[in-house]
Parts: sequence; structure tokens; C-alpha cells
Amino acid sequence: MFSVLPMSKPSGEGLSGRQIDWEKWMFSTRVGGLAVAVVGGVFLALGVSAADAPLAELRHGLTGQYSDRTMLQIVGGSAALVIGSVVALRARS
Repeated sequence: MFSVLPMSKPSGEGLSGRQIDWEKWMFSTRVGGLAVAVVGGVFLALGVSAADAPLAELRHGLTGQYSDRTMLQIVGGSAALVIGSVVALRARS
């Protein structure tokens, strides 16, 4: 399987010729992944809350669709939650 993250700690130098601190890089990757997952969870919760609003339920009952903003929050929040979780869990220290 193709992975962007290194499977082992390389001992090479970075593009600028400096030594890379892989432990620090992996920690920041894990923290970044967690941040993306948290933001995704917030957007997902906002989208689900908006879908349960009385006017949104009325519109869904009449047209069979939710608003574009609600769908963007649900789909985008779900994607960010999954991607952030995968990045956070795959980052090895």
C-alpha cells in the first residue's frame, strides 16, 4: 500500500541540507491530524443540528433535499473527521 508517511525513520538530510528531527515531525503530524479531526467533528455536529431544525425538516419534506450549506457541513465534516483520524493514527513516533 502506498503511504506518504515514512515507514521507518530515515537518517537522511532534508532538502535544505539540515538534519530532520523525525520525532518532532511525527508529533506535529499527529497533533495536526487531531486538530483536523476535531474541526471535522464540529462541522459534522453543526450540519446534523441544522438538518434537525424545523425549517430544514419542512424543506426536506417538501423538496426532498437539504440546503447546500447543510450538506456541505455534513459531507465536509465527515471527510475531515475521517482524514484527520487516519493521519493522527498513522503518525508513528
